[in-house]
Amino acid sequence: MRRTKVRLSAVAVMGLFLLHDQAAWAGVVTGSTVGYWTFDSYNETGSNPAGVPQGTHEGYYEDQSGNDQNAYVALVDNKDYVPMDAGKFGNSLYSCGINNSNNSMCAVVQNTDAITFNQENFTISFWEKVQYRDVAGSGWGDGRGRTHWFMKAPYLSDDGNASTPPVVKGLGLNLTQNHFDVLGNKEDDNFGQEILDGGRYTYPTGSAADDSNQWCHWAVTGTYDGGSNNYEVIVYKNGQAVDWNGGQDTTLTISNDIIHNDGDLSLGCFYRNNDRAHQRSLHFNMRDQSAGQTDSKGWLDDFAMLTIDFTAGEAAGTVSLGNNAELAYSMAEVAQLYDVYRDMSGAAVIGDRKWTYATGLGGDDGELVGSGNDFTLVLDSATGTGLLCTIAAVPGDTNGDEMVDTADYIALKQNLGSGPGAGLEDGDVADGTGEAGQDGYVNWLDLDLMAEALNASPGGAVPEPASVTLLALGAGWLLRRRVRRRG
Repeated sequence: MRRTKVRLSAVAVMGLFLLHDQAAWAGVVTGSTVGYWTFDSYNETGSNPAGVPQGTHEGYYEDQSGNDQNAYVALVDNKDYVPMDAGKFGNSLYSCGINNSNNSMCAVVQNTDAITFNQENFTISFWEKVQYRDVAGSGWGDGRGRTHWFMKAPYLSDDGNASTPPVVKGLGLNLTQNHFDVLGNKEDDNFGQEILDGGRYTYPTGSAADDSNQWCHWAVTGTYDGGSNNYEVIVYKNGQAVDWNGGQDTTLTISNDIIHNDGDLSLGCFYRNNDRAHQRSLHFNMRDQSAGQTDSKGWLDDFAMLTIDFTAGEAAGTVSLGNNAELAYSMAEVAQLYDVYRDMSGAAVIGDRKWTYATGLGGDDGELVGSGNDFTLVLDSATGTGLLCTIAAVPGDTNGDEMVDTADYIALKQNLGSGPGAGLEDGDVADGTGEAGQDGYVNWLDLDLMAEALNASPGGAVPEPASVTLLALGAGWLLRRRVRRRG
């Protein structure tokens, strides 16, 4: 939550001492995030615009990046359930193939310049889960179906010229049977079947799916090379770079001409030319009939598009921060932390925790150690750099007990009007602009901040009315002194 600051005058404190205004956090506070869908709240309107899915429960999820890019959703097979369910963080986009139907839910974000990557670094980050996954062998069967996570690509019709190479555009990621692929859409093939630069990973025969009914994190990163006009693309699964079967280690080379396209973004499906591609959904065959599962189910959560390319440490750190029970950070928080890390300065304050750039750390990439308000996160094991978490200073706390209560109020009241040379312990809790800090004086700025801190303090002791009156009278005396001096 982000608190909206309410500037109360010293006189107004007498009558409004217990008022406090709060505004809910309404987006990611980072310039690197160009598209962000948390799927926490579904706006069912019953009427979607042309060019996006039509069907039952038409509506949209709002883009939390501030770029106003709605993800329009409809149940295209006319089933009757709302495409939202409990997710990794809050709620998630939910798709259910009732009795293992091939298709159910489609979500589409219409193309904008913000989500069209062109000669710039990028990361696409999301969490996903299916009810049951089995990658032990090939062929269709329980747990070996399709999971289509995303595709940003245009519809490409046949140009009718068999002698010219087919056009390939787009970037997407899906899983089929026992392999997952990095895909582009191909001319005259509305199924997104062109594998980009050998980007297919096939699980070895007999492999167990370690993410069956478990939340799995994926990060697709692209680092642009202006000399070749190509991207070096890496896919991270649960923080580990995928070592492709084709022998190119962890890096795929994909032309900017393929990735840069004006197609829409499909989430949890493949939707093109006002229709859906057969079997391209979050869940087809993702069920275990031996366990009594009749429906195929899939979930997608915290889908973010950023104009930075995650390092190996940042990809692993995203998983560590998301899976930690005390933190459970979504990209809303992670992006703020990584901005601090990349700037090597500043701080990200999230709740009671303050994250700052740190050096001299030991451990592996993405290693998170600590509890409570004390954590370290290694983001580059080679240089020993990362982030340090400490308790954030509590505005209005004069004695360091990490709360604002009667003791702090008394310290301020007893020293009202003192300075220069007043300290935090005297009640100097505000700087010369009224923000948390010190300016050597205890005056109406400190009174204002103290009032706000007491109002916001859950369970903090509130001064008795008589004391509040004395404080307000003292503030009035202080204000008169200021007026006389100015006169």
